[in-house]
Amino acid sequence: MRNKLIKSLTLLVLAIAMVIGMITPWNNRAQAKPKKCRVEFKDGGITGVSNLPSGFSVDENKPFTIPSTKPTRKYYDFLGYATSPTSKTVVYKAGQKNVKISSDVTLYPVWGGGPGTYKITYYTHGGSVIVNGLAVEDDPYTEYIGAGCYTSLKSCFDLGYGNTFKGYSTSMYGNVTYYGGQTIRVTKNLVLYAKYYIHEFDFAGNEIVYEWPCK
Repeated sequence: MRNKLIKSLTLLVLAIAMVIGMITPWNNRAQAKPKKCRVEFKDGGITGVSNLPSGFSVDENKPFTIPSTKPTRKYYDFLGYATSPTSKTVVYKAGQKNVKISSDVTLYPVWGGGPGTYKITYYTHGGSVIVNGLAVEDDPYTEYIGAGCYTSLKSCFDLGYGNTFKGYSTSMYGNVTYYGGQTIRVTKNLVLYAKYYIHEFDFAGNEIVYEWPCK
């Protein structure tokens, strides 16, 4: 009887030891600290850059927000950040949310404009500028043209079914003076406001067409 009791107790101790052995590694895994990744901001070797955000650490694959602080450089416009000092492709924008990374990353400002260039700014009012056959939803959309050079103005994608793009005015409620596809010589900065024909119907089924934006 005594031997059976000792054997039972031994088996119980072994079983408890096995359970503890299984739980302990699991707890260690659960309590392991997440991997930290660094986000750094550098000027890419360009002089005259100021207001770069300070670097910081984030947890691996945990959403974070790119700082809204925008770097500055005289005569240039900040467009966003690339992940290579020589790249002109914007990967992240200032204030962009829900960014995730799994390793350290260094971000470099991408610049537009500069001496000898002018800027064309398109305000689409909910439409999309057509760039290389694709609709770009940036509002405003900007492009930079060499001073004195010729360029074709971008068209806008219509707001919706039955609504058509009319052209551009140089003020919010002004008359149309520029058109999509029009070739112009760029001699100054130009701000363009898209104008549309809006087609609606009244209760009697009569079509109403008006220009938008309007006062």
